[in-house]
Amino acid sequence: MTRTKISRFLLVTLVTAGIGCSEVFTEPFVYGTVEVEIALPDGKGVPGLDLTLYSGTRHLGYATTDSSGSTQFDFVPPGPTGVSVRPDSIFRPAGHPEGYYQTFRMVEGGVIRLAFAFVDIRGVIQVRVENASGTALVAQTVELYNAREALAQAETDVAGEVVFDRLPRGDYGVRVVASPTCDIPPGGAYRDGLVVESGNRFDVVIVLENC
Repeated sequence: MTRTKISRFLLVTLVTAGIGCSEVFTEPFVYGTVEVEIALPDGKGVPGLDLTLYSGTRHLGYATTDSSGSTQFDFVPPGPTGVSVRPDSIFRPAGHPEGYYQTFRMVEGGVIRLAFAFVDIRGVIQVRVENASGTALVAQTVELYNAREALAQAETDVAGEVVFDRLPRGDYGVRVVASPTCDIPPGGAYRDGLVVESGNRFDVVIVLENC
């Protein structure tokens, strides 16, 4: 082989080898980060909610919000991505009754910040006990119950009121079970059919006649 042919052979070999190396030893891409915050309307974070990071039908990771309502996904590859939140029995998305998700396109090395708005669906039942003239009755024992059992008892304050709050969805009733000043009628002094859902509130007045 002549010197010219050898030179051409070496040149072709080097170029081919260079192309092969560039294809095999590509520079690694930089993963991204997704930061998530879930909060109530008053700004308080929602802890303990489970989230899923996904791309199409493939799950990329899982996380749970901490005490401040925050969590983070690391090592997120570039491409179309989404985060879904699974509601629980207490907290629900403010904008969707079945679930909540957000989609986005992650860029290489990017940081995505997502904010989800949730509401507390627990309800409140406030009871006022008064006599026939509308005067508040103090120290009346009021019981909260459902179809299965008695749930809680509390005494009315100086305003004749007692509050049962942070109630999960359900059908409740309230009744006066003891009074130091009035006779409770044989049929009872109660109000039932109080269906708590979506964070609603009931203001109940129970009147004791024989005081």
